Amino acid sequence: MFKSARLLLALPALAVLASPPAVAADKIELRYATSQPSINSTFRRSVLPFVERVAKDTGGTVTIQTFPGNQLANAKTSISSLRDGTADAGFVIPIFVPSEIKTLNALMQTLFAGANAVAITGATAETVMLNCPDCRAELAAAGAMPMAPVATSAYYMSCTTDVPNSASLKGRKMRIVGGAQKELLADLGATRVVVPPPEVMEAMNRGQIDCAVSPLPWLTQFSLQESAKVIITHPLGYARGNDMFTMSKAAWSKLSPEQRQAIFKNLPRLVADSVIAGYLFEQSEAEAAAERKGIKFIKPDAEFVKVVAGIRAREREIVVSDAEKRGVPNFGELWASHEKALVKWEKLSQEIGSDPAKMAEVLWEQVYSKLDPQTVAPK
Repeated sequence: MFKSARLLLALPALAVLASPPAVAADKIELRYATSQPSINSTFRRSVLPFVERVAKDTGGTVTIQTFPGNQLANAKTSISSLRDGTADAGFVIPIFVPSEIKTLNALMQTLFAGANAVAITGATAETVMLNCPDCRAELAAAGAMPMAPVATSAYYMSCTTDVPNSASLKGRKMRIVGGAQKELLADLGATRVVVPPPEVMEAMNRGQIDCAVSPLPWLTQFSLQESAKVIITHPLGYARGNDMFTMSKAAWSKLSPEQRQAIFKNLPRLVADSVIAGYLFEQSEAEAAAERKGIKFIKPDAEFVKVVAGIRAREREIVVSDAEKRGVPNFGELWASHEKALVKWEKLSQEIGSDPAKMAEVLWEQVYSKLDPQTVAPK
């Protein structure tokens, strides 16, 4: 039987990673587009401080005007907005633009590998920035360049009715991300229903879906707390490959060397804040909101744990096979590189804990110091 449980998360400490002020240069205003709403904690606690640091460290010669909540571009137009100059930088989610950045989309289909959000974020940054030439080439074809790859907090299963045991999930209609989660549904006897994030709550209320596999912050961001009655406290993966600050190559080319250096030196802290001060902080807030609403957190039974373990063990085969069908070259090699990075970052995450300043230091040592600050490409 599933038993009552609760998730415990440490609140992050906040610190500032400073960069030396840039010399005098032409003033430039960059337009940043994101689908994240202005109330989103990840936007407020990572992007906005980054914007402030860039302005300070460039002596006010580079300012970034933010357009949250799909004002300038949405998730599906994130790449095209960079290509046509509507935006100079933006938040890119690969699964919404799979045909343009198919390798990053394949990486995002990797959900179960890795132990925690900090480790997966560090490994994702290392994989994309240092070991994925195809990722760079696909973005370059769209006139863009990777800057700050991140991972989300964990995904959990939220349902509109009680889940007394795994057998009770058979026949239920569920919203998932993709990847090996599709096999998870098959093993549980559930059915996939495709629903965009903003429509999940309404779909649950109307009975179009019975459960949604999503990050806990969706409880508040997309009002799932108005529909969910129970949450199973067994993590079902982490989305990786989102980029908090994908930049237009045309906009980057307009910056002086000193301005580029100032932006570049602030990228590790942007990545660290995104996961610790943003996604994990939002998860903690969402958990508290769910408890106030009376949503039950329940532990899974042994069968549920067994099914998830089986999916985790088969994930490489599932994802690599799917990538090959999508025409993604050399994804098996990329998986191996990412898996190696995960092992390293799982150890590093124990040293980092919940300190974004420490994570920024480690990201600099392990990733960004190995990049050319003028091209943001491996040296």
